[in-house]
Amino acid sequence: MIPKSEAERALGVSSTTFYSYVKKLKIQLLTKVDSKGKSSYINPQDLEKMAQAMGKVIESTNSQSKQGSDEHQSNPQEEFKENEIVKENFNLQLKVKEQEEVIKSSNELLSLYKEQNNHLQTQQQQAQSQVNHLYLQIIQTTNKATAYGISAIALLVILILVVTLAVL
Repeated sequence: MIPKSEAERALGVSSTTFYSYVKKLKIQLLTKVDSKGKSSYINPQDLEKMAQAMGKVIESTNSQSKQGSDEHQSNPQEEFKENEIVKENFNLQLKVKEQEEVIKSSNELLSLYKEQNNHLQTQQQQAQSQVNHLYLQIIQTTNKATAYGISAIALLVILILVVTLAVL
């Protein structure tokens, strides 16, 4: 397998041109994910096919393919299975990342709800305190009004007594 960047250099093309030929020739790249990130690889035969389509000759591909076949000594079926395993691994890692994002967003949403709940509880306590204060003021005003009413009645009774005594 040849790294995509080396294949681009060998062909002397940009990444965009490389991908357009991959799509045009229906070449399947092998994608591997590791701690360094995602890397794409191309089979030496596919690189040769791409070079022929571009009208270019790549000499280093044959030596690389021989080197690769010496190292691996694998048949196409084993290579296909390996590619499928790598793809499945990549898909599983994507699913894990998606689930981590869902959990992260759920936790953020939960934190937001908790914050709003605390804010609403604080507002409710402040409103209850204001209601209690107003209730206390009403009771005090009612007590004063009652006291003034009693005083007014007492003065009226005294005034009536004074007028009655003055008339007699």
